[in-house]
Amino acid sequence: MNVDVKDNEDGTYTVSYHPTEAGKYTIENKLHNPFRPEDTEHIKNSPKTVEVLAGSDPQCSYAYGPGLEDGIQDTVPTEFIIQAADKHGNKMDRGGDNFDVKITDAEGNDVPFELKDNEDGTYKVNYTPHGPGEQKVDIKLKDEPIKNSPMSVMIAPAAPDASKCLAYGPGLEKAEIGQEAPFTVEMRGWNGERINSGGQNLAVKVTGPFGDVPAEQKDNSDGTHSLSYKPLDVGSYKVEITVDDQAVADSPYTVEAHAPEGAAWHENSYAEGPGLEDGNTTAEPTHYTIYTVDKDGNPCTKGGAPIDVEIMGPECEPVDADVKDNEDGTYTVTYHPTEAGEYTIENVLRNPFQPMHFEHIKNSPKTVQVVPGTDPSASYAYGPGLENDILDTLPTEFFIQAADKDGNKMDKGGDPFEVDIKDADGNNVPFDLTDNEDGTYKVAYKPNGPGEQKVNVNLRGKPIKDAPFTLNIKAGASAFSVVEDYTFTIQAKTAAGENRMEGGEDFQITIEGEEGPVDTVKVKDKGNGRYRVTYSLPDPTKQYTISATINGNHIVGSPWKHAA
Repeated sequence: MNVDVKDNEDGTYTVSYHPTEAGKYTIENKLHNPFRPEDTEHIKNSPKTVEVLAGSDPQCSYAYGPGLEDGIQDTVPTEFIIQAADKHGNKMDRGGDNFDVKITDAEGNDVPFELKDNEDGTYKVNYTPHGPGEQKVDIKLKDEPIKNSPMSVMIAPAAPDASKCLAYGPGLEKAEIGQEAPFTVEMRGWNGERINSGGQNLAVKVTGPFGDVPAEQKDNSDGTHSLSYKPLDVGSYKVEITVDDQAVADSPYTVEAHAPEGAAWHENSYAEGPGLEDGNTTAEPTHYTIYTVDKDGNPCTKGGAPIDVEIMGPECEPVDADVKDNEDGTYTVTYHPTEAGEYTIENVLRNPFQPMHFEHIKNSPKTVQVVPGTDPSASYAYGPGLENDILDTLPTEFFIQAADKDGNKMDKGGDPFEVDIKDADGNNVPFDLTDNEDGTYKVAYKPNGPGEQKVNVNLRGKPIKDAPFTLNIKAGASAFSVVEDYTFTIQAKTAAGENRMEGGEDFQITIEGEEGPVDTVKVKDKGNGRYRVTYSLPDPTKQYTISATINGNHIVGSPWKHAA
């Protein structure tokens, strides 16, 4: 056997040898005679017998265990065993070997580990993989690799523990309809440590008031998943998140989706106005106003709300409704009920994103009773004031009879009939209109002179039956008429005051005016003591003095004045 003796030059000598077989070795240490080298002498404790045991051989030692198997998970602690063996492959039954272990992850970084000598020929190595990817495990003994070293181990992504995973973000707290509701799921392992790789079996289910809602999800490949859904209906949403069919963190989550800030809210919005009250008539359109109010009770100040109105008549037939956006948060609804009876009015707010979904506002639906109303085309007028050849000097009148569209006479008043009378020159003729409160209306007027007169009667801008009327007005005698002849009678008397019964007397009649005497006087002796005097005056508006004399003497009462 080769033996190496090294002189340390300090009086000591180091002897090295390599026993290659187990067994007993005899060691002799001798001093040679420097003058006679063939002469030797054993030193104090020589010869010496040494028992050499079998030693661990790198090429026969090996490693095994789950920590060296493909598919172990990132971040999950694992282990493997080094088995020391001699050159014959026999397992060592004692410890003490200085195995050199090096573990590197897929990026070449060292992976920490713990090496424990079990003192039975095995050595336990504990470590936590840094993955995923290909990991290298290099094990040496006496600078030589053990059997199969270095070894490659494929590290699988860490398996998430659903109970340790995190879910967070606004989409799990509150939402606004029509807007994306995002949130994040963060993968955590069994120990609560963040997983930095993707590929997990994540599932999300979102259920809204009307069923399932699509959800978008993206694996960011760094242990986080970005998710989002868009609620389209106001109400509660259930968000269920699972990993490998196990609920994540606090799943399921309940999220309330609200309308946008300031948007109309059905429970607070309302409608009011005459069109929602009993007593509307078939005669004319009616209307009411919808007031939109937000969820907090604040009146909306701008338009654009998805207002929808449906009106059904007595025979369940739809009635056209005109909805005008006033652009100030109010909406004017106009409709014309054409049949008497019960009308049902529904005012709803439709979902702008789901038009088939809607909610009634505060006081909807509403039932309204409609009564027959006066119809212009069925109403009519009659009476002397609408007949030809009436005199322009006399007052006259006619009547308006209100009637519904079926020609039935109305039994109450209140209709705003409009009357217009024009004379032959187009001038207005004054009139008095009286509501008799029984469905009839009296029109009294006096024509403005002769000629063609126009009489028009309208109701709500529409003419009544046969209107306008054309009449021929005749001129009648007026205060401008004059007395052409005046007469008076003289009764002749005797001196005794008795009536004379025969004629023949010469009565003298004179009439004096401002312009002088009037020469139109005529006296007729009727032969019975009476005398008829006839005269005319050139200007009846002036004053005259009339004298009657007999034999130069004035009769009783003469002279007298003729005043205008």
